[in-house]
Amino acid sequence: MRILILEDDRTLALLIERVLDQFTTHHHQTTTTRAGAAELLASWSPDLLISDLNVTDSNRAETIEWITELTLPVVISTSAELGEVARDILEPHKARLWIWKKLGNRELIRLVEEALQCQTTLSPAC
Repeated sequence: MRILILEDDRTLALLIERVLDQFTTHHHQTTTTRAGAAELLASWSPDLLISDLNVTDSNRAETIEWITELTLPVVISTSAELGEVARDILEPHKARLWIWKKLGNRELIRLVEEALQCQTTLSPAC
């Protein structure tokens, strides 16, 4: 499986990469911009996106809107509260969105595996 990481904080990006390397066999690539992510989505065809909401070339609202247009599962990486507006925007897409509150490596792996499982089985429970 292929995982695209969109994270402009290099320290956090390295942490996510190391966790994926340690606990999974999935291939991954990292980019720091939404434009870079769009290019990799087109050229590399990942199975899952792990995305920060505030990145160098996109604010939280723009990134949320962009995420809602994607068809692949997304693990949103955030330490902030999403807020009522963000929840309203994301609610119709909740079947393919997971929120990682940056509260532990095992939680990230659990969310990644759950998202990928839903992607491959197309389970109605997802």
